[in-house]
Amino acid sequence: MSKGKIKVRTCVDCGCEIRSTCFQKPIAETLCRSCAHTGARSSVWKGGIAGKKKVRICVDCGRECQSTEFRKPVEETRCLSCSMKGERGNNWKGGKRKCSQGYVYIYKPVHPRSDAKGRIKRCYLVWEAANGRYIQPGEVVHHIDGVKDNDIIDNLQVMTHGVHSSLHMSGKNNPSYKHGKRIGWRKKYKKG
Repeated sequence: MSKGKIKVRTCVDCGCEIRSTCFQKPIAETLCRSCAHTGARSSVWKGGIAGKKKVRICVDCGRECQSTEFRKPVEETRCLSCSMKGERGNNWKGGKRKCSQGYVYIYKPVHPRSDAKGRIKRCYLVWEAANGRYIQPGEVVHHIDGVKDNDIIDNLQVMTHGVHSSLHMSGKNNPSYKHGKRIGWRKKYKKG
């Protein structure tokens, strides 16, 4: 079986040298492989939709963002970072996160005591729901049993920062304090 006559031509798009046989399609005789499979000649071409982008303003943050026509209509009004926030994100675990100190944080960006990332301690939310008021800026929630992720209302007590720190420094919870007074660090390092 003969392969036919080999023709040496130049690509119409890029100008590189191509070798083709008489049995190939006419488009393959004038284009190299890389040019034949790009753009409208590609098998995955979607009619130029991928290249058309619309400039929109994000409804959450107010920044200008580009969106393509084949995105979902709800996501077109948000930029990429805002469309992946909160419940819309792929890694959403119900808004709960436990920090290294032992507290459980809940994602509530509209709460007045939430941090820069929109999270607040769960113990604050439990106490506020039970008592019907927000915790004031000078107050803190104390866990009676000392377990910071035990947020049962019977285990929570609200007090000022001063009372809370004196409670923890009373010696019951802190081994470096005895009868309300600090055991001096100089005794530990005193030369013999």
